[in-house]
Amino acid sequence: MKSAVPRILLGTSVLGVLCGALPAALEKRRPGDSPATAVKITVDCTGQEDVCNADCFAILCYNIPNSAQWNKGNNAGNRKESGAARQPFKMSTEQREARGVHVLQSVLNAHGASAEETLMANTIQGGAGDLLVAVDAKENIALGGKIGSQLQHNLQPEDWYYRWFTNYGAMAPYCDALQSTPPDTSICKNQKKKPDDDVMNRAMVRTDEGTGSNPQRYNFHMYQEGDKWPGAGHFWPGGSSKREEPQKVENRESDSGAR
Repeated sequence: MKSAVPRILLGTSVLGVLCGALPAALEKRRPGDSPATAVKITVDCTGQEDVCNADCFAILCYNIPNSAQWNKGNNAGNRKESGAARQPFKMSTEQREARGVHVLQSVLNAHGASAEETLMANTIQGGAGDLLVAVDAKENIALGGKIGSQLQHNLQPEDWYYRWFTNYGAMAPYCDALQSTPPDTSICKNQKKKPDDDVMNRAMVRTDEGTGSNPQRYNFHMYQEGDKWPGAGHFWPGGSSKREEPQKVENRESDSGAR
């Protein structure tokens, strides 16, 4: 009489081999372990609408990836690579102009001089090539805290996540365009017709490691319509054009009324 044990063992061993050979696509995926399973991070823009508007602009018009990997602990390194650590919007007008930072002082006075890294300093894809936008420092810090808290509670290092913006209202038209179905890229056009304080006209990207005898002097390229993210680790190769301060116009009506 033949024993049934070998047949059972054979079946078990074959099953084990088949399970070990399953394609990765058929294996159970963990949220955040790939771009396809990126974790949704809800960004409440209340009180930080302008910063959200900058981030949405970069995703919609500059094509930075919205699905990115959490690079826990390397924020400082990315800020150095992007040029944000140099606080370029806070330099004197003369220093800014020499480095290609052509944002009007009147715009900085109105919106702030903190450099928002739109791809986020906390991502592996951040750093060189990230688009910087001049925003209010307190708003920038507050929004970063909201996002950072969710990353700490929901992700593991190098997990993928994407941002979904809420409560941005009329102050963030680029977010409205980004999250339309389909996204409305028409807002990315006609830069020359947009006001000087539009996100498009206060956005820039670092170009190189420095020039001349000072390798620490970073230079920047102001965003121009049609520019696209050069990819992780790539600085921008181009130049930029100067924007002039608008001339002050006397209030003639007031003058005539006082006579």
